[in-house]
Amino acid sequence: MRWLFSFITFDRRELGDYEYEIEVIGYDSFAKAKKAAISCLPLGEEDNYYSKLGVTWTIQKAEVLDVSKEYYTNDEPQTL
Repeated sequence: MRWLFSFITFDRRELGDYEYEIEVIGYDSFAKAKKAAISCLPLGEEDNYYSKLGVTWTIQKAEVLDVSKEYYTNDEPQTL
């Protein structure tokens, strides 16, 4: 299954936001797909105020790209 996650990251030094779209393939579980997508985020070090990569994140949107296929997930209902 193909998932597309849209993230926005925040850093503490700048007011700007940084947006990322990450596609992950091969997970039938939303929780596992989200974990894989988060691991692809280029996050900076938490205590490095000069990092422009961001240290925290929020999911803006998550969608399944294989809409023509039937699919089932093994997850309990979750909020984003």
